[in-house]
Amino acid sequence: MTLRTKIVAALATLGALAVACSSDPATTPKNDCKPGDAYYCRCSDREEGTRVCNDDGKTYGPCEPCFPIDPPLPEEDASFPDEDVFVPGDAGDGGDAGPCPNGKVDPGEECDDGNRTANDGCSATCTVQVGAASGDKCPGVAVHVWDKTVTVATTTVGAIDDYSASPDCMGANGFGSPDRVFAVTAHKTGMMRVATSAASFPHMIYRADTCAPAGRTFTHAACSNVAGNAAESLQFAATDGTTYYVVVDGGATGQQQGTFTITFSIP
Repeated sequence: MTLRTKIVAALATLGALAVACSSDPATTPKNDCKPGDAYYCRCSDREEGTRVCNDDGKTYGPCEPCFPIDPPLPEEDASFPDEDVFVPGDAGDGGDAGPCPNGKVDPGEECDDGNRTANDGCSATCTVQVGAASGDKCPGVAVHVWDKTVTVATTTVGAIDDYSASPDCMGANGFGSPDRVFAVTAHKTGMMRVATSAASFPHMIYRADTCAPAGRTFTHAACSNVAGNAAESLQFAATDGTTYYVVVDGGATGQQQGTFTITFSIP
């Protein structure tokens, strides 16, 4: 056999092998699951169930039978505060309850004694509230004057005759009559105006820069005593941050007592 014949025969053999290899069937990839078969699974609530292999042999249908768990809670509603959020005006159980009362007089508050006791001179809403014993003597009922007028309706009934005015005011000094003391703090500089109205008894008002011990004469810087139950008024220069003492007392001889309204303002 010639060399050429041998080469041709070898090439023919290689070609036949190539055709034979190319005609072999392709290897089928192995499936992860058998389509249509059911497999074990667990639901979201951990109950047992089954899921069916899909036609692609790789994915599964839903786990069944599974029941929905309790519906999720609704999103937080801002209109309802959390239990531990302070609500102004909430009675609480004492202590530092928030803006009012917290024992510190904040701008606009008439008073703040740090408690919610009624008729002790300051209410739970930080407004002046005079009881039978509050303001009977020094240091007096605390009144804080800002931009608005402070109005207090009260009485001298139930109080004690602690003071007598010195010098006399229009012939009267309040001896024998119960009195009320107000510690008035200015929170702006200007002319302080103190006025009474709707009084049921003859009365007078007087003002001092210091508060006197009970049972003593009350040396005043100014006073007002109009005959009868007429309204009384005082006006004086006030300095921001300074406290002044105003006394409402009987304005005639003998025991004089009753109800009245008093206002404090710095226009």
